[in-house]
Amino acid sequence: MNKNSRSFMVNKYKVHRMHAVNMKKYIVFCLMMFSGYSIFAQSDIKIMSYNLLIYPEGDMVNRIDTLSDILDYYQPDLLLLQELRSEEGLRQIEEELD
Repeated sequence: MNKNSRSFMVNKYKVHRMHAVNMKKYIVFCLMMFSGYSIFAQSDIKIMSYNLLIYPEGDMVNRIDTLSDILDYYQPDLLLLQELRSEEGLRQIEEELD
């Protein structure tokens, strides 16, 4: 191995080591930033799943009123709906709940 190739390998090692050190600093910085944000973050998230039973085509009555009462009681942060058959049904729910 000649002197130039040895020098290149040493320089290459220094560059990789420098990148590793910079990466560690970056990771520590990011962890510090995210830990600061977690102080102000909401600690719990309420997720609710609700089956609308083939809405709006089903034959059940007062489903929106029932859903409204349930949402008022539980106050979820995220609502997941099942068996919603159309966007029109979603618009109807949105209008009724506003």
